[in-house]
Amino acid sequence: MDYSEGKLYGENIIYTNSTQYQRIVLTHNKSDYRLYLNNNLQFSSADEYRYHEALVHPAMSIAKNVKHVLVLGGGDGLAVREILKYKEVQKITLVDLDQGMTKLFKTNKVLTDFNKGALNNPKVTVINTDAYIWAKSCKEKFDVVIIDFPDPSNYSLGKLYSLNFYQTIKAILETDAAVVIQTTSPYFAPKSFWCINKTVMQVFSQVDAYHAYVPSFGEWGYTIAINGFGTTFNTINRKAPGLKFYNYQFDRFNYFTTDMISNEIEINRLDNQILVRYFDEEWGKLQ
Repeated sequence: MDYSEGKLYGENIIYTNSTQYQRIVLTHNKSDYRLYLNNNLQFSSADEYRYHEALVHPAMSIAKNVKHVLVLGGGDGLAVREILKYKEVQKITLVDLDQGMTKLFKTNKVLTDFNKGALNNPKVTVINTDAYIWAKSCKEKFDVVIIDFPDPSNYSLGKLYSLNFYQTIKAILETDAAVVIQTTSPYFAPKSFWCINKTVMQVFSQVDAYHAYVPSFGEWGYTIAINGFGTTFNTINRKAPGLKFYNYQFDRFNYFTTDMISNEIEINRLDNQILVRYFDEEWGKLQ
């Protein structure tokens, strides 16, 4: 770490590492720990529970079964921590590109305290590879898929939000599965948000959107889909104990004010990668 990096964060840097894929920086300020990947805030320990409870529990409560869960991205193990709150879960497969990231969250005492040792749980299998390639050759089927990729800031990430990729995901789902996708901010990037949602709607017949307020990030959004079984997004087949934020009242999370709506948007395909352009345009204004 050099002096300029310390000035960049304005916080006490307690860990740095450059993996093959990204720069990882962990900072500490009073009781708050923050993880940055390539200078972008990944989570704050003060409020990450809001993001991860909202990401995981709607899909886990609505799916018919939750025996086998797939997590794409999420190498910090925080989504896995939430999934493990359901006793019916028998196996979790986590696919994350960066072995440096998952190793850190398996071994660093501060970070394993946050994820409750989730990545070391015997129910969890960690696979470090490209999720786009892995999903195309996967022969297993899953009851729930939690997609927690970084925002689509470049074309290699944009393909993970494409029509082609969602068609691939559909092929590895049980017929009564639920899928949720981290979908960036509907407030700061409404075009990007609704582009992802509209793309998912081309693949699944039942799709909805919702959002949660996370102080470190502002309003953050998600897309949720049901694979082939008739139900509503208010259906609750199970609950996890001891949540601090998500209350299983889905309707309270899926109302969007006018300033979070965008209508004139295209579907994100591999041959247009329109999402990356939307994302650059919207987040670029905030730089």
